[in-house]
Amino acid sequence: RRPGLTSLSLRGCYRVRGPDAAASIAALGPALRSLSLRDNWQWGAADLGLALGGLAGLTSLDLGGLRNVVTAGGGQGPLPGLAALAPSLLVLRLAGMEGLRNGALAPLGAGPTAPHPLTSIDLAGCDGLDGAGLAHLGAGCPALASLRLAHCRGIRSRDDLASLGGLARLARLDMTDCASFEAGGGVGALGGCAGLVSLSLEGCRSAVGIDGGLEGLAKV
Repeated sequence: RRPGLTSLSLRGCYRVRGPDAAASIAALGPALRSLSLRDNWQWGAADLGLALGGLAGLTSLDLGGLRNVVTAGGGQGPLPGLAALAPSLLVLRLAGMEGLRNGALAPLGAGPTAPHPLTSIDLAGCDGLDGAGLAHLGAGCPALASLRLAHCRGIRSRDDLASLGGLARLARLDMTDCASFEAGGGVGALGGCAGLVSLSLEGCRSAVGIDGGLEGLAKV
Protein backbone atom coordinates (compact mmCIF):
# COMPACT_ATOMS: atom_id res chain seq x y z
CA ARG A 1 0.00 0.00 0.00
CA ARG A 2 1.35 3.41 -1.00
CA PRO A 3 2.22 5.63 2.00
CA GLY A 4 -0.13 8.57 2.47
CA LEU A 5 0.82 12.10 1.42
CA THR A 6 2.58 13.88 4.30
CA SER A 7 3.03 17.41 2.89
CA LEU A 8 0.81 19.53 0.63
CA SER A 9 1.31 23.13 -0.47
CA LEU A 10 -1.42 24.88 -2.45
CA ARG A 11 -0.04 28.36 -1.95
CA GLY A 12 -1.50 30.77 -4.48
CA CYS A 13 -3.67 28.12 -6.17
CA TYR A 14 -6.61 30.49 -6.43
CA ARG A 15 -8.88 28.10 -8.29
CA VAL A 16 -8.55 25.38 -5.65
CA ARG A 17 -11.52 26.27 -3.48
CA GLY A 18 -15.05 25.28 -2.57
CA PRO A 19 -16.50 22.27 -0.78
CA ASP A 20 -15.16 19.72 -3.28
CA ALA A 21 -11.58 20.93 -2.83
CA ALA A 22 -12.03 21.04 0.94
CA ALA A 23 -13.36 17.48 1.03
CA SER A 24 -10.43 16.26 -1.08
CA ILE A 25 -7.96 17.77 1.39
CA ALA A 26 -9.81 16.30 4.37
CA ALA A 27 -9.68 12.87 2.70
CA LEU A 28 -5.87 12.89 2.96
CA GLY A 29 -6.43 12.08 6.62
CA PRO A 30 -4.07 11.96 9.61
CA ALA A 31 -1.05 10.98 7.49
CA LEU A 32 -0.78 14.61 6.33
CA ARG A 33 1.70 16.53 8.49
CA SER A 34 2.09 19.84 6.66
CA LEU A 35 -0.49 21.94 4.80
CA SER A 36 -0.23 25.38 3.21
CA LEU A 37 -3.22 27.27 1.83
CA ARG A 38 -1.36 30.56 1.96
CA ASP A 39 -2.69 33.44 -0.14
CA ASN A 40 -5.80 31.53 -1.24
CA TRP A 41 -7.89 34.48 -0.12
CA GLN A 42 -11.13 33.11 -1.61
CA TRP A 43 -11.43 30.47 1.09
CA GLY A 44 -14.16 31.02 3.68
CA ALA A 45 -14.73 29.64 7.17
CA ALA A 46 -17.05 26.78 6.15
CA ASP A 47 -14.68 25.30 3.56
CA LEU A 48 -11.72 25.73 5.89
CA GLY A 49 -13.47 23.82 8.65
CA LEU A 50 -14.32 21.01 6.22
CA ALA A 51 -10.75 20.76 4.94
CA LEU A 52 -9.15 20.64 8.38
CA GLY A 53 -11.71 18.29 9.90
CA GLY A 54 -9.94 15.07 8.96
CA LEU A 55 -6.33 16.15 9.50
CA ALA A 56 -5.80 15.16 13.13
CA GLY A 57 -2.08 14.47 12.63
CA LEU A 58 -1.17 17.89 11.19
CA THR A 59 1.93 19.50 12.73
CA SER A 60 2.36 22.54 10.44
CA LEU A 61 -0.41 24.75 9.04
CA ASP A 62 -0.06 27.92 6.98
CA LEU A 63 -3.23 29.97 6.42
CA GLY A 64 -1.48 33.27 5.82
CA GLY A 65 -3.45 35.72 3.72
CA LEU A 66 -6.85 34.04 4.09
CA ARG A 67 -8.37 37.41 4.81
CA ASN A 68 -11.94 36.39 4.06
CA VAL A 69 -12.18 33.81 6.83
CA VAL A 70 -14.60 35.23 9.39
CA THR A 71 -15.42 32.89 12.25
CA ALA A 72 -18.82 32.51 13.93
CA GLY A 73 -20.24 35.26 16.09
CA GLY A 74 -19.04 38.07 13.86
CA GLY A 75 -15.48 36.84 14.05
CA GLN A 76 -15.44 36.05 17.77
CA GLY A 77 -15.77 32.27 17.37
CA PRO A 78 -12.89 29.77 17.24
CA LEU A 79 -10.95 29.21 14.03
CA PRO A 80 -12.70 26.32 12.22
CA GLY A 81 -10.90 23.02 12.65
CA LEU A 82 -8.33 24.34 15.12
CA ALA A 83 -9.69 22.43 18.11
CA ALA A 84 -9.08 19.08 16.41
CA LEU A 85 -5.55 20.10 15.42
CA ALA A 86 -4.43 21.61 18.75
CA PRO A 87 -3.09 18.34 20.23
CA SER A 88 -0.62 17.83 17.34
CA LEU A 89 0.09 21.27 15.85
CA LEU A 90 3.63 22.63 16.26
CA VAL A 91 3.72 25.50 13.76
CA LEU A 92 0.80 27.80 12.90
CA ARG A 93 0.95 30.72 10.46
CA LEU A 94 -2.05 33.05 10.39
CA ALA A 95 -0.38 36.25 9.14
CA GLY A 96 -2.69 38.61 7.32
CA MET A 97 -5.95 36.96 8.40
CA GLU A 98 -7.68 40.28 8.90
CA GLY A 99 -10.99 38.76 9.96
CA LEU A 100 -9.61 37.02 13.05
CA ARG A 101 -10.62 38.13 16.55
CA ASN A 102 -9.53 36.94 20.00
CA GLY A 103 -11.89 33.99 20.06
CA ALA A 104 -10.18 32.43 17.04
CA LEU A 105 -7.33 31.28 19.30
CA ALA A 106 -9.56 29.85 22.04
CA PRO A 107 -8.86 26.21 21.05
CA LEU A 108 -5.20 26.82 21.95
CA GLY A 109 -6.05 27.96 25.46
CA ALA A 110 -6.77 26.10 28.66
CA GLY A 111 -9.00 23.08 28.16
CA PRO A 112 -9.19 19.30 28.19
CA THR A 113 -6.47 18.89 25.55
CA ALA A 114 -4.05 21.42 27.09
CA PRO A 115 -1.15 21.86 27.36
CA HIS A 116 -0.68 22.07 23.62
CA PRO A 117 2.67 21.40 21.88
CA LEU A 118 2.63 24.57 19.70
CA THR A 119 6.14 26.03 19.40
CA SER A 120 5.68 28.77 16.76
CA ILE A 121 2.82 31.05 15.72
CA ASP A 122 2.75 33.92 13.24
CA LEU A 123 -0.03 36.45 13.86
CA ALA A 124 1.45 39.35 11.89
CA GLY A 125 -1.17 41.80 10.65
CA CYS A 126 -4.00 40.29 12.70
CA ASP A 127 -5.26 43.67 13.87
CA GLY A 128 -8.32 42.22 15.59
CA LEU A 129 -6.21 40.53 18.27
CA ASP A 130 -5.25 42.07 21.61
CA GLY A 131 -4.31 40.82 25.07
CA ALA A 132 -7.40 38.64 25.34
CA GLY A 133 -6.28 36.65 22.30
CA LEU A 134 -2.71 36.31 23.57
CA ALA A 135 -4.09 35.07 26.88
CA HIS A 136 -5.15 31.84 25.18
CA LEU A 137 -1.54 31.21 24.17
CA GLY A 138 -0.28 32.02 27.64
CA ALA A 139 -2.73 29.60 29.21
CA GLY A 140 -2.43 26.63 26.89
CA CYS A 141 0.88 26.74 24.99
CA PRO A 142 3.79 26.53 27.48
CA ALA A 143 6.18 25.24 24.77
CA LEU A 144 5.78 28.37 22.63
CA ALA A 145 9.23 29.53 21.52
CA SER A 146 8.50 31.95 18.64
CA LEU A 147 5.72 34.55 18.44
CA ARG A 148 5.31 37.05 15.62
CA LEU A 149 3.00 40.02 16.27
CA ALA A 150 4.35 42.41 13.64
CA HIS A 151 1.88 45.08 12.48
CA CYS A 152 -0.69 44.08 15.14
CA ARG A 153 -2.28 47.42 15.96
CA GLY A 154 -4.37 45.90 18.74
CA ILE A 155 -1.28 45.27 20.89
CA ARG A 156 -0.95 48.49 22.86
CA SER A 157 0.28 48.11 26.42
CA ARG A 158 1.67 46.05 29.28
CA ASP A 159 -1.76 44.55 29.87
CA ASP A 160 -1.78 43.05 26.37
CA LEU A 161 1.52 41.27 27.03
CA ALA A 162 0.87 40.25 30.64
CA SER A 163 -0.29 36.72 29.81
CA LEU A 164 2.97 35.97 27.98
CA GLY A 165 5.06 36.50 31.11
CA GLY A 166 4.78 32.86 32.11
CA LEU A 167 6.12 31.48 28.83
CA ALA A 168 9.57 30.47 30.04
CA ARG A 169 10.51 28.92 26.65
CA LEU A 170 9.63 31.99 24.56
CA ALA A 171 12.87 32.83 22.75
CA ARG A 172 11.78 35.16 19.93
CA LEU A 173 9.15 37.89 19.99
CA ASP A 174 8.65 40.08 16.92
CA MET A 175 6.59 43.23 17.49
CA THR A 176 7.88 45.12 14.46
CA ASP A 177 5.65 48.04 13.49
CA CYS A 178 3.18 47.58 16.34
CA ALA A 179 2.57 51.28 15.93
CA SER A 180 0.22 51.63 18.91
CA PHE A 181 2.45 49.83 21.42
CA GLU A 182 3.93 51.90 24.23
CA ALA A 183 7.23 50.11 24.76
CA GLY A 184 8.31 51.45 28.16
CA GLY A 185 7.05 49.48 31.11
CA GLY A 186 5.03 47.29 28.80
CA VAL A 187 8.12 45.27 27.97
CA GLY A 188 8.55 44.54 31.66
CA ALA A 189 5.54 42.25 31.45
CA LEU A 190 7.89 39.75 29.80
CA GLY A 191 9.96 39.37 32.95
CA GLY A 192 9.07 35.70 33.28
CA CYS A 193 10.28 34.84 29.77
CA ALA A 194 13.63 33.49 30.96
CA GLY A 195 14.51 32.13 27.53
CA LEU A 196 13.93 35.34 25.56
CA VAL A 197 16.93 36.09 23.35
CA SER A 198 15.42 38.15 20.51
CA LEU A 199 12.96 41.05 20.74
CA SER A 200 12.08 43.42 17.90
CA LEU A 201 10.33 46.72 18.60
CA GLU A 202 11.28 48.27 15.25
CA GLY A 203 8.76 50.85 14.11
CA CYS A 204 6.93 51.03 17.45
CA ARG A 205 6.37 54.75 17.02
CA SER A 206 4.49 55.21 20.29
CA ALA A 207 7.59 54.27 22.28
CA VAL A 208 9.21 57.18 24.09
CA GLY A 209 12.95 57.82 24.26
CA ILE A 210 15.45 55.26 25.48
CA ASP A 211 16.00 57.29 28.64
CA GLY A 212 12.51 56.43 29.90
CA GLY A 213 10.76 54.22 27.41
CA LEU A 214 12.68 50.96 27.51
CA GLU A 215 13.37 50.54 31.21
CA GLY A 216 11.21 47.43 31.15
CA LEU A 217 13.94 45.61 29.21
CA ALA A 218 15.98 45.37 32.41
CA LYS A 219 13.34 43.02 33.77
CA VAL A 220 13.47 40.59 30.86
